Amino acid sequence: MEPKGGVVQRLWSNQTDIFKSVSATAFYAFMSGAMAFMNKNLVTNYMFNCPMFILLIQFFLLVLSFEVLKLLRIIALSPYSFKLG
Repeated sequence: MEPKGGVVQRLWSNQTDIFKSVSATAFYAFMSGAMAFMNKNLVTNYMFNCPMFILLIQFFLLVLSFEVLKLLRIIALSPYSFKLG
């Protein structure tokens, strides 16, 4: 016999997981498009023709933001290692 509210809890959890997945996908799509437009703008309008440098700076900012969010305990990440990849 299932405890009272067990089915409701599973359904709510499933809807929350779907919402998180759709939200993450939409955020990724938006940020990916925004970065593409920003990179194109930097290269064409400002004549900053160093795409590898732009990529390196964006990667550095991404890692820095992950570390700050981890320190603030907003996200939980496993430590970096060669074993985990």
